[in-house]
Formats: sequence, C-alpha cells, structure tokens
Amino acid sequence: MAPAHRIICHVDVDAMYVGCERELNPTALLHVPVAVSQYNPYGNLQVTSSDEIDRRLIVRPGKPVEGDTNGSLIAVSYEARAEGVKRNDRGRDAVKKCSELRIVQVPVKHGKADLTMYRDASYRVLNKLVASVKENAPSKASAEKILVEKASIDEIYIDVTSVAHDMAQRVIQERDAAPAKDSNYWQDILHDLGAAQCTTIGGVEEISANALAANSLSKDELRRGSQFQVLDSSGETILDSGSQAWWQRNLSDWADLEIALACGAALAARGRSDVASHFTAKAEDGREGTTFTLSGGVSTNKTLAKLASGMKKPNRQTLINPEEGDTLQKLFHPLPIGRIKGLGGKFGVELAAKLGVATVGDVARLSLGEIEKHYPPSPDDETAQFLFNIARGICTESVSDRTLAKSIGCGKTFRNHLALDPSNEEVIKKWTGELTGELTERLAVDRKENLRTPKIFGVSVHMSDKKRSASKSASAPSSFERYTETAIKLVRQITGSSSGSMIEGLTVFVSSFVEVADETKNIMAAFEKASAPKAGGAVIRSSSDKIRARMMKTKPSLKTMWSQQSAENVTKSNEECADVLEGVEPIVDDIDPDVLSQLPPSIQAEIRMSRGDTQNTKSSSGKKGAGMNAWLTKKASASASTSSSDADKAPEKRPFAPSNPKDIDQDFLDELPDDIRASVMKDIAAYNHSPQRQPSGNSKKRKRGIDSFFAPSTNK
Repeated sequence: MAPAHRIICHVDVDAMYVGCERELNPTALLHVPVAVSQYNPYGNLQVTSSDEIDRRLIVRPGKPVEGDTNGSLIAVSYEARAEGVKRNDRGRDAVKKCSELRIVQVPVKHGKADLTMYRDASYRVLNKLVASVKENAPSKASAEKILVEKASIDEIYIDVTSVAHDMAQRVIQERDAAPAKDSNYWQDILHDLGAAQCTTIGGVEEISANALAANSLSKDELRRGSQFQVLDSSGETILDSGSQAWWQRNLSDWADLEIALACGAALAARGRSDVASHFTAKAEDGREGTTFTLSGGVSTNKTLAKLASGMKKPNRQTLINPEEGDTLQKLFHPLPIGRIKGLGGKFGVELAAKLGVATVGDVARLSLGEIEKHYPPSPDDETAQFLFNIARGICTESVSDRTLAKSIGCGKTFRNHLALDPSNEEVIKKWTGELTGELTERLAVDRKENLRTPKIFGVSVHMSDKKRSASKSASAPSSFERYTETAIKLVRQITGSSSGSMIEGLTVFVSSFVEVADETKNIMAAFEKASAPKAGGAVIRSSSDKIRARMMKTKPSLKTMWSQQSAENVTKSNEECADVLEGVEPIVDDIDPDVLSQLPPSIQAEIRMSRGDTQNTKSSSGKKGAGMNAWLTKKASASASTSSSDADKAPEKRPFAPSNPKDIDQDFLDELPDDIRASVMKDIAAYNHSPQRQPSGNSKKRKRGIDSFFAPSTNK
C-alpha cells in the first residue's frame, strides 16, 4: 500500500559559483568575502581558462577595480552578503560596501562565459549528496526507490518517501511495543544522523526579527542575496527554542507523519554533512574550511520543500509539516505570490491584476468559483484548480527521476551597440560558429557520458523590433562540422524579412535526445553500449534508469570493448541474437555479445562468417557472402546480385581496404564517431602510400580501416 504522504527533500548549493572558485583557489578565497563577476561584454574577450586562478582574481585588497574589472556580480558569498553586497552589483560599487572583497571573473571561451567548471562541480557535489542519502537507507530495496530530479545547476529534488516510511515504520513498531521506552533506533535518527541538531521547524520556531524580514523577501531579492538571511543564520544557537522543544518531545507524543518527516530530515542532514566534510581545503591562515555547503528543505510536496530550503541559509535546513496547526497561515500565506513556482513573471503580474491579490494568503481566501470567473476551466486549462490548490499548500507534481537536461543550449545577448546586423555575413558566421562550437563541445561530452544524441537542432533569435524571440528548428546534423552551416541557414530563415532590425540575442540548442544504444543502424551504438558502465555503484540516474559513473570509472579501449565478455550476460545476449538470426549459431567467442546483439542482422552474420562459421551463416539477402564489405561500400547492389554459381562458392575473405574515400558510402561514414571516421580516412591514405601494397588479391594484407575495429584483440 502506498504511503499516505510523500516525503520530499529539496537541496540547493549555497553560492555554488563561489564554492567552485574556493575549491580551485582555497588559499586566497576561504573564510573571506568573495564574489564572482561576469566578463565585460564591452571589454577584452580574450580566452581565460578555469585554472588561470591568478589572472581571474581581478580584485583583491590592494588591487583596485579598474577597466574590465567593473563587471556585474553573478554570485556573492555569504560573508560578502553580510556586508550588503548583492548579485548584479557592479564591482566598484561592491568594493565600496566591502573593502576586503575578492572578485573572481568567470572563465571566458567562445566570446562568452565558460561554465564548464561549474557544471562539473555541480555533478560532483550533487552526486555525493545522493550517494550519502542512499547509503543511509535501511535497505537496498528502499534505496532503489529513491527518485532524483535535478532542477538546475545548483538544486535538486529527492523523493525519499519509501526510505523515510520504512524508517518510520520501524520506529512506530518499537514505540507501540514499549510506549514508555524511547527507541534506540529513534535516537540514532535524531542524533547520529543529525536531524535534531540542524533542522528548524517551520511554523513552530520562535521567529526572530531577521527571520521575519528574510521570509518576506521577494524571489528577486532572495536571488540577489540578503543580509537578513545571513544575520538570521549566524547566531550562536543554530536552533530556536521552539524548534528545540519540538525535537525534544517524548516519542509517544509524535504523530506518524511527524516521524516520517523527521526521518526525511535525518537523511537530508546526513547528506549535507557528508558533502561539507568531503569538500574541504585550507585557507591562507592555515584554517580548514568547507568549499561547498548546502541548504535543505523537507516537506510533503515539491512546492513546500523548495519553500523550506530557502528559509534558512546558508548551511541550514527547515522542515514544514502542512498538517501542523496554523503552519501554512504563518509561513505560506504571507509570501508574495511571486515566491511560488509557477506564479512569477508575467503570469504573476496578470494574476495580481485580475484577482486583486498580492500574497498567497490573498489567493487562499478566494473560492474556486471566484477564481474560475477569471480563469474558466477547460480540458486544456486547469489554471483555476492549480491556483486554488497551491494556495492551500497542495502540490501533486511528482519528482521525475531525471538528472539529465532535456535540452542543451548556448546563447549570448548583444546589447546596445553590440547588436548584430543580420545582413553582415561575416559577423553572423563568427557568432553562430562560436555558439555551435561551445554546443558541440558539450554534446561530445554528453554523448560519451550519457550515451545519447539529439534529434532536434534549433536556433532562437531575438530581434530589436520584436517583443519575443523567434525560433526555427531542423533535424540535428549528422556530424558536428555541419552545425554551424545549419545554424546560419536557420538564422537566415528567421531574419530574412527583418529590414533594419538588429539581432539582440542569439541561442543555439538541441533537444529530443535518444539513447545511442537504441539506434541499431548506428555503428556508434555498438561502441557506446559496450563501454557503458554496468549497473551498481553509482548514484544519479538518467531518465532511462541507467546509472552513470563518470567520475569513478574510465572507459576501455575500442579493442577491449569488442573483446569483453561477462559470464552473466552471455546466455541472455545469445538468446537475443537467436531471435534475430534464425538458423545462425549465436555464439561468437571473441566479441562482446551485448555489442553483437545491437548490430544489424547482416553485420552479425558477416562477423560470424569472418570468424569461420560459414556453414550456417546467411546474409540478410539470403545469399552467402554478402556481408560487411557490401554494407560499407556503394557496391552493395552489385554484391547482392551475385549469380547463383558464384554464390555457391566460398567467399574470398580479405580485409576491406578501399583506396578512394568515394568508395565508402557517405551516409555510413557520417554515422561513425568522429575519431573512428578520422581513423578510417587515415588508413585509406596510409594504404595508398604503403610500399607493401600488392595488386594481387592473394596477397596477405594487414587489416585496415573499420575492419581493424572488428578484429579481436591479440596480445603477442
């Protein structure tokens, strides 16, 4: 039976960009006020890499703000926030507020900010968090039911319903068996996992003036950073007296839901603690410190969990029980409507005007009928019901088990005199090239790590005479080299009729990813599937529930991929092959059966034939001998039309070594991974210049080109 309430944790990384810079340069940046600034788009756009830490430390005591160092701040440490420094401040203004401020500029590449190091840090930090949560689950079975949804580069939802309720059930059983005695397991949850030491209870806490001020901040004010949050979290006592009293109650006084929420809080507390202790470094004064801290929220749905995680920052967490008396009235209803997911931006402005509301409580006082007058319900529009529910703390949105982005995009804004003239071919080519260059770099990494490739490629352009951006899309190019060409064509389609208008924003993006291993006509699927990590030992799941372990494992060489064969999957893979190839002996000893089963039937047959199993092997056309070479070359039709007398003869086995690139089917060549395609072309050139080249077909030649990747590994 499913639990009556979900237990959801929302965790975000405190000032994550600052944490990344501290990890790279702890000596100069730990325990001091730090800000990360954007590059100056009007200034010098020279490439700077992430490891150029001295060059990127553009402002520090004794080094004034000047020239390109007066960029806008995109991240601010909590030490700097306490001095009144906020996001979007200019460097010069920030230093006036905090004379000890250090400002680090983001790396620059492709004429824009290079966020690679920040994405990598996000992966490592959030992976560590999820790993800890799973390690502290009471059983492997419950751990496997944990759902993880990466919401952004620095925040994540974790549905721990199964784990928390399993833990709570054990506590409840021990409580009911001995009501007068505290459960030892319960004490472990409260103290060993740390829930009772760091979790504020929303709606119960003795709220301070600073906390009250922090709770009333708008979403924009929270994003920019507020000293109220810092002052509220920097006192000597972590927990207020109200929260302490809540945790110190006798177990017999706890409701079942409260116990489950406390178990969820314990998992979040241990995960946050493990991250903080894992990412440590030493400052210039020799003191140790953590480079990454996390703030968390625990509740029964995503909306309340996210609200809770933002209430106490940094390095704190809050629990909200919606069934706790007037908790919603105290915490939720006073919030500006823009603080709630889905109620911000233009819709929030429209909502305020139509309904005459400013806070969540204002919406809660309206009946469903009153809301429906302004937002009539229909099968395609449930706005009224959503507003009615969300104002009462009801959110049915589930945590989707997704840690991979649904789309990947790279964009740049061109303000004022930087706006692009769409008729300037050279400028359009330069910037589409820069953006597609970054995009393809990210796609290459994504393809190796996540075994997927996009189906859709698109361009979004914001013109100076338009209020909104216009987008065009097409099928994703088959090779990275064609992305720029395709992008230029799409830009032309958008800007063709825009006379006198300038481009103020340009973005390239991909979407609709498919798993490479599922594309049976793509040879890359075979290589990627063979190199994919096996299940187990990882933490963050992809949308297909495959576990990635990029930081822990290295991929084998191509020869190793083809030679690997694990005993536990031979039988299953052979059965799959048998279903595809009727009458063909499925076992090929020196090739990974997982790889073999993903190839087209004709290729499987050819591989078996090349291994000497010619008695039962047939090509997909029903004739012996039509195999790999025919599939690779444009002469396939000629091979397929071999006379019956020729077909009865044993085929001459010789390696595929075309002397001209035109002999290779271009569509097939485009489907190969870039490195393999380059190797094939290199082998053709080497073959043409080889002194050992013999015209006789009986000569023994060295295997070349793509055949070399199908050959078994030999160690001499």
